[in-house]
Amino acid sequence: ALAVATRADLLILAGDLFHENKPSRWTMKRAMELLEKYCLGDEPVALEFLSDPAEVFEQRDRPPNYMSPFHKVSLPVFIIHGNHDDPTGVSTAGSHELLSAIDVLHTANLVNYFGKVMDGSVIKLHPILLRKGLTKLALYGMGNVRDEKLYSTWAEEKNVSWTIPEEGIDDWFSLFVLHQNRETRGQTKAVSTQ
Repeated sequence: ALAVATRADLLILAGDLFHENKPSRWTMKRAMELLEKYCLGDEPVALEFLSDPAEVFEQRDRPPNYMSPFHKVSLPVFIIHGNHDDPTGVSTAGSHELLSAIDVLHTANLVNYFGKVMDGSVIKLHPILLRKGLTKLALYGMGNVRDEKLYSTWAEEKNVSWTIPEEGIDDWFSLFVLHQNRETRGQTKAVSTQ
């Protein structure tokens, strides 16, 4: 309600929208009702989307929900998953996929789900590039990755790469949305702030 009252350009959620990765049907229904109530409407969105959707939305070749001709989104929500609503394996008809409850909301065009890491051994972060007037935002995100795996990939193997905008990073405000534990749980169970 605060984002709507203050006429925010977008809402960024850093995971754990749900307390579990398989929320009840009632919880999913209620979440969808609230997203419809606060995020859909006739108010135009003044954000230009300058990224390749297939890169930032995990191979889903469609732009953010507010650009859809079939939906009236007035408050775009950009969300990563946390450790409670993380993707889990789903096997159907011989294929295996990692899906989160947030995937359902993304498919319903209620949120823009980004930062889904499919392979924790090599992480490539592609920014969502947004522009409003002269302001340019490079929005990076990484949903929760198992702590020990991320520590190994990030700190030991240095296998995390960041794609920078073609014009160079200096013209952009860069924001990294991350859902991980802090160092209070031990060095190998967190991302260092150093």
